[in-house]
Amino acid sequence: MKRNILKKVAAGVLMMAATGGLTGCVYSPQTSGTENASGAAVAEQSNRPEKAKGLKVDEKGKYSGDIDLEYQSSKYFYGVLYDEDGYCYICQISPDGKKEKKTEIKTKKFISLISVDDEWVYYGIGNKIYRVPIVSQNNSEILDKEQTECLVKKCSATGYALVSEQKMYYLTVRNVTVSKKLVKGEVQIHCLNLVTGKERVCPKKIADTMSYEDYKEDTSFDCAPSAYITENYIYYMDFRPNYLYQLNKDTLELTVIDELERIGSDTSYSTGMTADGTYLWYVKASAENRKCGYQLCRYDVKKQVKKEFCDGKECLDFICREENVDSKDVESLDIENIVHYDEDKIYIQYNLQLKEKKNVVEDKSGVMVYSMSADKLETLSELCKYFKKYSYEETYDTIYRGSAVDVVDFFVKENAFLLAIDAEIEEYDPWYAVYDMDTKKITKISDKKALQKQDENSTDYLLRQ
Repeated sequence: MKRNILKKVAAGVLMMAATGGLTGCVYSPQTSGTENASGAAVAEQSNRPEKAKGLKVDEKGKYSGDIDLEYQSSKYFYGVLYDEDGYCYICQISPDGKKEKKTEIKTKKFISLISVDDEWVYYGIGNKIYRVPIVSQNNSEILDKEQTECLVKKCSATGYALVSEQKMYYLTVRNVTVSKKLVKGEVQIHCLNLVTGKERVCPKKIADTMSYEDYKEDTSFDCAPSAYITENYIYYMDFRPNYLYQLNKDTLELTVIDELERIGSDTSYSTGMTADGTYLWYVKASAENRKCGYQLCRYDVKKQVKKEFCDGKECLDFICREENVDSKDVESLDIENIVHYDEDKIYIQYNLQLKEKKNVVEDKSGVMVYSMSADKLETLSELCKYFKKYSYEETYDTIYRGSAVDVVDFFVKENAFLLAIDAEIEEYDPWYAVYDMDTKKITKISDKKALQKQDENSTDYLLRQ
């Protein structure tokens, strides 16, 4: 079924391919380092619970959409850009978001930013990780390229390295075996002390696989996990077979918290860490219910306790009642997409697909909420009515009918969902609306304003503080 709605990605990441190997070049360790938590390029809005940053963002700034709060010194935001000659630069963006300046760090290869603090910029090129010192100059700052240090000579996917409390965590892949269907490798986690230069290695390896079709394009093993970093632990996922891993930052003990896939290697899921790093919400695959193979779960980081809530049958029965549908007529219920979460509630967009009848396939969409305190499921009624109000129909050999509304973002500042209306509906121009969770009102907004709001949402962690 073809849909051109802009889809929200729960864990969007840049895919960096690099061959694995043992680490590290020798360097002279510095007594300075980073006290902030930052790292992997996962799109989760609350992936930085350790420390809020200091710079403010002018939401009307020209480059505000390029700003990531994770990458800032005391004076600038840092980002990566390409120029017309194909060079990739690390750039400085002014606090108001209106000025952008190239630094001396440039290459024809892709640069992945890893971490920025008041003294260093950490970045990766290819399978190497570097840091360059930040030097104050005339009430400004520059990157002293001549003092650049190579921290790691060989690692896998530099964009997924993490820096926390003067330690860097990165991955290597060894013992890669290739067959006509699958490529297998052993992923190992390394911890490099950025003050002493001492390195430790997690003794337990993670089995990972990729398809041969993906591997043969550049003959490198992609290792691209999602990760959440908290005060004492790092949580990894997106390996195959896929488990939720917990790494103790102090002991490097690696434990399996949960199995995320039970009904097939292609089953996707969604995750989200609360802003204070206390809870990890996730939807995992489950084979218990054929029509809705998912389970809502929450992991308590402090208590080290996993709890499962609504299973597939509960979700299916609830949505069928809300949609006035007989479960016998249901083909499948998709509840993968987490659109928001907090300490008490998880908000999930659902899509209920009915069995084909007389060459017609119909689906119904909406947002359901599970509340811990109330211990019940509910729907956002006004929002669900809106999903029903705007529909699309596509005709092939089979006619497809469904909702033309989709949740594409959530705004902490306004406590609101951004909605997109399918551009393929001929009687309507493509447009956006905002659903206010406090007033329950839905307001149509311009495309320009919608894009601006998406840019503003890149700063939502600051708005939480």
